[in-house]
Amino acid sequence: MRWIGILYGKVNASLAATSGIHTAHDVLKLTMVGADVTMMCSALLMHGPAHITKVLKDIEWWMQEHEYESIEQMKGS
Repeated sequence: MRWIGILYGKVNASLAATSGIHTAHDVLKLTMVGADVTMMCSALLMHGPAHITKVLKDIEWWMQEHEYESIEQMKGS
């Protein structure tokens, strides 16, 4: 997370987070520091494909509660 935050806006490249992402909270933190992609392979292997539905609903709820209209608006904030 630290390096994504450091590199966001300074390099002309997409930034991807690849480990430790299991919940909507993890996705939100990494997106807010500037990640373009968060990879949740381990979480999906542990919890099954239905886990992604819960994560997406939690992200949508959080965004509504904090008045974000899009992921792009949230990215890097």
